[in-house]
Amino acid sequence: ARIPTLPPFDKMLGGLAWCITASNVDVDVDLHFDEEMTLGQKIKLGENVIAALRKMECPCQLQPHQLQGLDFQALFLVFQWLVKHVLSRREELAAKTRRFAEMKFKASDHELQEEKEEREK
Repeated sequence: ARIPTLPPFDKMLGGLAWCITASNVDVDVDLHFDEEMTLGQKIKLGENVIAALRKMECPCQLQPHQLQGLDFQALFLVFQWLVKHVLSRREELAAKTRRFAEMKFKASDHELQEEKEEREK
């Protein structure tokens, strides 16, 4: 979003693709964004983004023409929901990772305690 030479459509499309990818939800569509894409490839990516948002059950029903026409009011609501969704998913993943790490630590700590007790005998 901070690349001044990138057109607004590319910034919106790339941002949406990044947010959907960062949400870590399996949407089974190609969301690869490249600055060198042709207009046809960008339109196809836009359609994939819309399909992904629908699969994610985004409450803001964005239409392809709103993305292509840069309907910023509609795009803002989608970005707002997506960012909240990404942050929520990251918190969930962090909690799962922490629980897993604690479980592994407790298991290894228990094994070390048993080894120590056996050596002391």
